[in-house]
Amino acid sequence: MITPKGTHDAVAKFQKTDLHQDLDYIVLQQRRTQLETLINERESFVKNLCSLFHKIQNTKNYQEFVDVLAENRDLLREIFTVENGFQKQKWISNDDIPQIDWDKFALDINAYIAENDQLLALYEDGLL
Repeated sequence: MITPKGTHDAVAKFQKTDLHQDLDYIVLQQRRTQLETLINERESFVKNLCSLFHKIQNTKNYQEFVDVLAENRDLLREIFTVENGFQKQKWISNDDIPQIDWDKFALDINAYIAENDQLLALYEDGLL
């Protein structure tokens, strides 16, 4: 199988450069860090919310309920501050996903088969 020159050159250039200097790698690493931070924030939020829920659930009357809320004023403030921040954020959008041209690192097998009559005939016969 002959690799197209453009793909071969892109792969060769990619292999020559230091991985930590590659722009695509840097973009993916940055996005990974952002997502890990977001996961940690959300896990902390859920943990705090569950903690408050269990404290409230164990109250037996209105006065205990008010006392629990008063004792956990900082936790309530943190929960509502974080929740408000989550509401302002979009969960995911196409703008958040890094756009990387993956074709420069791989061979488009459909185009390769379509360009070669012999391979196309084999494909149409179900032999590929």
